[in-house]
Amino acid sequence: MKNFRYDFFPIWRLQSTICTASVFLVWFALSLIVDRPMTKPHLLLSLAISAFCAVILGIVTAAVRFQVQAEGIRTFNTFGRWQIVPWEGVSKVRPAKYYFLPHLRLTVDGHKVPFWIPLFLNDMRAFRAAVIGHAGDAHPISRALPVPPAATERRGSVRNSEAGRKSKSKARP
Repeated sequence: MKNFRYDFFPIWRLQSTICTASVFLVWFALSLIVDRPMTKPHLLLSLAISAFCAVILGIVTAAVRFQVQAEGIRTFNTFGRWQIVPWEGVSKVRPAKYYFLPHLRLTVDGHKVPFWIPLFLNDMRAFRAAVIGHAGDAHPISRALPVPPAATERRGSVRNSEAGRKSKSKARP
């Protein structure tokens, strides 16, 4: 059984953008209604609220774990209820957005409410390998999980072009 957590930064970027912008818009609207200009304390308060939300979000991302087990995946449904989704119970898997973030939406036999697997876990390569290890290559979840790109050097870099020229010159007689 291996645990996987949310990757903090995709959620944080979304949360901080929405939170900071909404608090700022509320202060701006109030300044228009009351006919008083915004002051630095208003701006600092909106940033402080956003920072507080980021701390709460950090606690949640540290506490919430997904588990790949021999019997299935421990994940959550639409209402946030955690359950183990058995491998053999998954009837349909499709990519979807859940709160504006990429997820896999699982339709499970015997459940009316879908389950969700985020596509931004802290180690997607190991998550995919664990799912394939327990469920097999042909399982719908294994086929739906994206293949992470291989870590390679940038094309066109000086190091690559020099190495390519050296290997080509050695290969020629």
